[in-house]
Amino acid sequence: MTDLKLNYPTIDAEEIVLQNFITENKANFKNYLRFPNYQGSKDDILIASNWLNIDKFVSSNIIDIIVCNSANHSLSCLLQTLKHTHKCIITEPFTYPAFKTIALNNGFELVASDFDNKGLTLEGLEKCYAKTKAKLIYLQPTIHNPTCVVMPLERRIEIAEFARKNDILLIEDDAYRFLHPNPPLRLLDLIPENTFHIFSLSKPFNPFVKTAYLTTPIAFKNEIVDSLRLTSSGSSSLLSSLSAYILTNNRVDNIIAEKQALALHLQKAITPIIKNLSFQTFDTSFHMWLKLPSGIKSDRIVKELLEKSILIPNGKDFAVNNSTEKENFIRIALGAEKNIEKLQTAITEVVHAIG
Repeated sequence: MTDLKLNYPTIDAEEIVLQNFITENKANFKNYLRFPNYQGSKDDILIASNWLNIDKFVSSNIIDIIVCNSANHSLSCLLQTLKHTHKCIITEPFTYPAFKTIALNNGFELVASDFDNKGLTLEGLEKCYAKTKAKLIYLQPTIHNPTCVVMPLERRIEIAEFARKNDILLIEDDAYRFLHPNPPLRLLDLIPENTFHIFSLSKPFNPFVKTAYLTTPIAFKNEIVDSLRLTSSGSSSLLSSLSAYILTNNRVDNIIAEKQALALHLQKAITPIIKNLSFQTFDTSFHMWLKLPSGIKSDRIVKELLEKSILIPNGKDFAVNNSTEKENFIRIALGAEKNIEKLQTAITEVVHAIG
């Protein structure tokens, strides 16, 4: 099976970092067998705060960080907390499928806003808000999944001002920001008091280390920590300490730079194969968003490729609202298959299936 669905790029340098951690921390192993603080170790949180460059907001008691077991775990704890006061979430018309599932399982209604090549539009948000009065927006402004759109700073400022004016909470999922060589300011930087921010190490480092940092406005911290306690009894002391180690001395920064270079290399190898198709991507992204020609349904393409042992996600999986348009997309992920020739062969089969 050639996997064009999962998107966890891994490189050899990750194993070296893990081996070094074990070698350098043998004397501390007893500490890793202790029951963790539910929010996470203060030392680990301080390291994460410095790496995320939000220590000034944390020290000012505007926001705080909660150490979770994955990005999905962060979303689960967050939405379990917010469902008591919020019923509707405004989001992009195509979004992360796991977020959809977690939100719907917690009883939220999802409403898709207008979306263009710069991300969510202010006009779309204003219309959705006027109709629903929803006080919660979920978005991925940097290398959006699945469309790869990067929201420019001007649009981010507009959305931050709109959220501040209407007392709206933002959930900023930064799963792919690490792949952008020079990303715009986060919404977390622009409006920290209204922003929940999620950063996980599963993609910047390795899916073995699922540690995620959920940054929350201070007013919500205790409730979210309580949700974390009930769902997982806290994070892993071992993996949290490993994550803090990864974030220091440029370890993860060096790995991120290598992954950006790898993504760029893969893009150059794959783009010529699909150059005649309609697609969106980003130069250092590990995924591409293909729009299928009129009359070709994604269900058929996914089924045909599966019969050829190629696993690829259906555009329908990402769609928020029901529409025929959702059947005209597929996403190609480059983060699972390590053999570039096998990857090129699979992409060629995708092109042939589309016809």
